[in-house]
Amino acid sequence: MKSKNLAVVFSVVMILSCFAGCIDTEEETTPETDDTTETVILGNVMVSTYHVEQLVSAVAGDSLTVEIISPSNVPVHDYEPSVSDLIRLQDADLFFYHGLNLEPWVDTTIASMGSDAPLAIQTHAMPSGEETLDYQTMLLSELCEHLNDGPNENVALSEYEHKASDVTIHAEHVNHKISFPEIDDDHDHDDHGDSHADGTFEWGGVFDISAGSYTWSFAKVDGDYADPAMKMVILNSGDIEASEELAEELLESKNSEVKRNNDKLVAQQKAYLLTFNERKESTTFNVEIKKAGKYVFFTEHMPFEFEANEHFFKDI
Repeated sequence: MKSKNLAVVFSVVMILSCFAGCIDTEEETTPETDDTTETVILGNVMVSTYHVEQLVSAVAGDSLTVEIISPSNVPVHDYEPSVSDLIRLQDADLFFYHGLNLEPWVDTTIASMGSDAPLAIQTHAMPSGEETLDYQTMLLSELCEHLNDGPNENVALSEYEHKASDVTIHAEHVNHKISFPEIDDDHDHDDHGDSHADGTFEWGGVFDISAGSYTWSFAKVDGDYADPAMKMVILNSGDIEASEELAEELLESKNSEVKRNNDKLVAQQKAYLLTFNERKESTTFNVEIKKAGKYVFFTEHMPFEFEANEHFFKDI
């Protein structure tokens, strides 16, 4: 009975707090305050998470004692109440929780407590007429939108199929496409490999990106860089195959622009020679994109060879 009465009082407080902002008074007066007046505590309330605590405290103010049942270092999905937690919950007048199965333990725990359970109130609910959240439709809609709008990463492995096991596909919001160019049966594979000697690319990738600043990082793996330096070409193009000939020409050219740690890279018809700082665990270059669009990157080595703990290309 006590919890029901407290629930009614709390509901009245919430309703009055909503009306308070709508009352238009012609003349505002400052009420006289009595410093000797003590705050009356109406009861003890237990809540499931910090966010629910913020909601309840904002409405109740100092009229209720609000306590969070779960420790802050335990994920809300993984929390299970201990014996001492159950005793604290039993002593509470009201229990507020998020709902929508965010706290899997609530329903079974409240049911097991029987008449000793406090009045439990769910603070979040589904939209009117909805019983469950249609995750599949939401994910499918997002997937279709992502496939249409990008960003995209296309990896052309050329004749380097034997290195396919080195490629890492990250679970990120990027569309990955790995392609193997067709090989002419009449063409000698060894000769084809010689044509991609020093100065040509191992990897090409297309990114559909917005204007802004990005970082391209190269990390040591097992204590060393895959190579002390590497050439890169950045072109304003969305077609790898159409850009391959120009990329090879630029990479084979001796007229490369040397870049070091934290230097700026832009799209241009000139190759960069990226040198890596042996005194650092990783070397980072700043990629500046002046205009949104598709950009193709060609590198002498697979970027994944320089990847330790994070993706090589990120926005700032």
